[in-house]
Amino acid sequence: MLLFLTCGIVLLTGILKYSEPETSYQLTRQELCFYHRNGHWQLEWEKIVRFGQPSANTIFERINLPYIGIKLKDLAFIADNISPRLANKLIHEQRELLILAARNNEIKLESGLISFEPFTLHNKVYKGPIAAWLFRTEQLNQVYGYHLFLADSSFDRELDEFLKLLKQCKEYANPAT
Repeated sequence: MLLFLTCGIVLLTGILKYSEPETSYQLTRQELCFYHRNGHWQLEWEKIVRFGQPSANTIFERINLPYIGIKLKDLAFIADNISPRLANKLIHEQRELLILAARNNEIKLESGLISFEPFTLHNKVYKGPIAAWLFRTEQLNQVYGYHLFLADSSFDRELDEFLKLLKQCKEYANPAT
């Protein structure tokens, strides 16, 4: 019985691993695409203000977080471009950032709860997981200064190298900015 249970777990893990996309990011001349097993989003380079590594203040020091942050010109660019399933998954994947902000008293613990209230952006009302994700994105933007967070575990190279690559791609796509 234990052997069958173990085989079932290994099979399920293999199926889940097989369902993951081959690449997490696609950088083209026009856009940055993020692929996740629960969906994807894409952003044109000119809709991105900046990239950076978010940091947090602890009691004793300022620490760099294992993420690359993306600051957008307007959150509506991605709100119309994300699936409810991916938005829901990102809420849970970014929970660690919210917990850190609550521990550092940058947000109140009560405001860290998931809110499924409608979210209005440029007179368009978003509901469900997308609204909850937009609310969370605004919270994280206020604390860390970025709208999107790319975990360093999803890169094919070191965080600093990937950050340089993103900046180079943005400069190449928009040479005047």
